[in-house]
Amino acid sequence: MKDRQKLQAILIGAIAAALIIGLAGGYVMGRHAGRSAGTASSQAAQTIAASGDTSAQSGASAASSADSQAGTSQSEQAQSEDTADAETPGDADTEAAAEAGTEAEEAAAQYDIGDHEGEGQSEADPSQIDNAKTTEAKEESADDGSAPTYDNDKAVMQIVVMGDSQFGNFRGKNGLAYLLKQYCNANVYNLAIGGTCAAVTQTEGSDSGDKWESVGGAGMVQLAAGKVPSSILDSHNLPYTKKVYEDCDFSKTDVFVLEYGINDYLNKIPLSNDSNALDVRSYRGALTYCISTLRKYFPKAKIVVATPTYCQFFASGTGEYLGDGNILSNGVGTVTNYVDAAQNVVEGMNGDADVMNAYYYLDINSLTAKQYLLDGIHMNSAGRVLYAKRLARKIIIAMGYDVGQEEDVTEIDWQSRAKK
Repeated sequence: MKDRQKLQAILIGAIAAALIIGLAGGYVMGRHAGRSAGTASSQAAQTIAASGDTSAQSGASAASSADSQAGTSQSEQAQSEDTADAETPGDADTEAAAEAGTEAEEAAAQYDIGDHEGEGQSEADPSQIDNAKTTEAKEESADDGSAPTYDNDKAVMQIVVMGDSQFGNFRGKNGLAYLLKQYCNANVYNLAIGGTCAAVTQTEGSDSGDKWESVGGAGMVQLAAGKVPSSILDSHNLPYTKKVYEDCDFSKTDVFVLEYGINDYLNKIPLSNDSNALDVRSYRGALTYCISTLRKYFPKAKIVVATPTYCQFFASGTGEYLGDGNILSNGVGTVTNYVDAAQNVVEGMNGDADVMNAYYYLDINSLTAKQYLLDGIHMNSAGRVLYAKRLARKIIIAMGYDVGQEEDVTEIDWQSRAKK
C-alpha cells in the first residue's frame, strides 16, 4: 500500500512539473510573439503621429494594415527559412540561404546589429553614420560576372527596376533582380545604381537635355523617356547600367519598379515642397514626377513604388549604435517619415501606381535585424529572398493574376490562374 502511494506521489509530481514547464514555455513564446506584433503596430502608430505630411486617412490605413498583415509577415519569415523546397526559384533561394550565414557573421563583427529597443538618440547628421558609406555607388565593369536577368525566352512579363544599392550592388544569383526574374518568370532590366536618390541632390544640376546630371530616380526616368542622352551614363562611368539600358526596349515594359528612399534620407533631401508638387529636389516631388512621367510615356505599364526597409545606424569611428529608422532624424525627418511620404504619394496618384511598403510589412524589425540585415542598411541574402517574394507577389497581383495577399508565389502555379 505504501509502495502504491509512493508511486502515485511520484507520478503526480512528474505531471505537475510537466504542466509548469509547458505553461512557462507558452508564456515565453506568447510574450515574444506579442512583442513582435506589437513592434509593427507601434512603428506604424509612431510614424503616423510624427509625420507632418501624412493624412489621417492614410494613417488609419497603415495602422489597420499593420494588424491585418501581422500573420502574413510571420508566415513569410517561416517560408524564407525553408527555401530549399521551392521548385524553379528554389535554386536561387538555396544559394541565397547558404551565403546568408557568412554575410551575417562579417556584419556582426563590424556592427552590433540587433534588438536595441529603448536605445539611440533622436537626431544625428548623416555624416556621422558609418554604415552610410556602404550605400555609395559601386559600379563594376559591363562584364562583371553578374547573373543574367533578361535572357528568359519564355518570360511572361518585362520588369524595369530603377533604384539604389539594394538592387544595384547585388547582381549575382542571390541579388534581387535575379530573384525577381525567377519568381515572376520575367525579364528584369536592372537599372538600379548604388548611392542614388529618387530626388536630385543639391550638388547635381537639374536642367533638361545635355545639362542634366542626375542618375537618380528622376534622371533614370528621363533617360527611359528619351528626354536626356545616354551619354549621361558614360559621364558617371556606369558601363553595366549603360549596357542594360541599350538592351532594353522600354516600350515593352509591363512593370516599372521605383525603389528609392534611404539615400534621400542620408542626403537630407526635403520631404516636400509645398509650393511645387513636382519639385525634383524633394522626395515627394521626385516620386510624383517619376510616376507622372512614366505614366505619360508608358501608359500601359504598371508602376510599383518600393519603400526603404527597416534599418539601423552606427557611428563612424566607434561603431556606436545611433538609432534606427523609427527614431533617428536627419534633421528633416526619420526614415519612417520618408516611407510615409512614399505611401502618401502613391495614394494620391489615383491608381497610377501601387506601393510595396517594405518598412512596416516585411517582418524586418529590431527583433529580426540580425537575421536579415547585412550592415544595418542592406539586406543579406535571406533578407533579399524575403523582400523578393513580397515584391514578386505585388507585381504578379498588379499584372492581374488571381493571387491572394498571403500566398507565396514560389509555392503556387500562379501562371495557370485566370487574370482578374
